[in-house]
Amino acid sequence: MENLEAETEYEFFIVNRCTETLTSAATGRIQFATLAETGIATVNPDALTLSPNPASEMVTLSVTGIAAPFTVEVVDMTGKVLSTLNAEHSTLQLDVSLFAQGAYFIRVTGENIYTVKKLIVK
Repeated sequence: MENLEAETEYEFFIVNRCTETLTSAATGRIQFATLAETGIATVNPDALTLSPNPASEMVTLSVTGIAAPFTVEVVDMTGKVLSTLNAEHSTLQLDVSLFAQGAYFIRVTGENIYTVKKLIVK
């Protein structure tokens, strides 16, 4: 990304291109903010692990490199936030047994850091 302004909030959507003429529906809105000193907040795809994934009952979320407290959100494919947890520990259990089968995003945000992982509920 180029030409981002400092201390500004942005949002975007992701669309998968399946074939030359077929694309997926857009993901839920993804938001980030640029910082005053260094630009975009750190996006660390390895900061979050989900196990098991796919899951039908409980999922263990392990977060590394993000200082507590941080926020964990479960987001559906339309961008609707279904659950928000304020976490104080690097490992937590998430009960997904009440969620319908399908794909979800687990979004973790902390001070100057952001990560998202896809979760499949079966």
